Amino acid sequence: MLVGAFDGDGLVNSSGTAYTFDVPTFGTAYCFYNTGAPCFNTYGGAGCANSTGRGALMAACGTASVAADDLVLRVRDLPANELGLVCMGAGQSFVPFGDGQLCVASGGAALYRFPVSNSGSAGVLVQGPGIVAHSLSNFPSAGQIAAGQTWNFQGWHRDPLSPCGTGFNVSNAYSVTFTL
Repeated sequence: MLVGAFDGDGLVNSSGTAYTFDVPTFGTAYCFYNTGAPCFNTYGGAGCANSTGRGALMAACGTASVAADDLVLRVRDLPANELGLVCMGAGQSFVPFGDGQLCVASGGAALYRFPVSNSGSAGVLVQGPGIVAHSLSNFPSAGQIAAGQTWNFQGWHRDPLSPCGTGFNVSNAYSVTFTL
């Protein structure tokens, strides 16, 4: 997990490296819920609405390079000071899950979870850089990221005051095909 300061639409890590969440030249964001939300909690351009009145939005910056291992995923618009995590799978699905839609599937392997963290007062979770290294040291071989593979990512978060009453929700999803 990135350790550093969140500044608007960017992050600065402890080494002073700046990451901005603009439109990356890699990956595809998907699983936006303008219609079809579990309890009509739609929110355009993000996941299904949570107790903030907005949907959690996953964005990416850095690159898809395995060698650089500088991919950073950020999930914003979460309830403040709640636990959450990023999960990863080789497949895609669109099934009701909590107050949202689970859009990441095992793809014949498994779903892999990155460490749980707190959204803090800003309501933001960040995973990376070091996503590739984390997969290599913590996941079984089927979950280790390598060049040429496509992995899908989605944020999950606790939401005790959730609109549908399930107590949790998810963000939109992000698909990345990794390069050398």
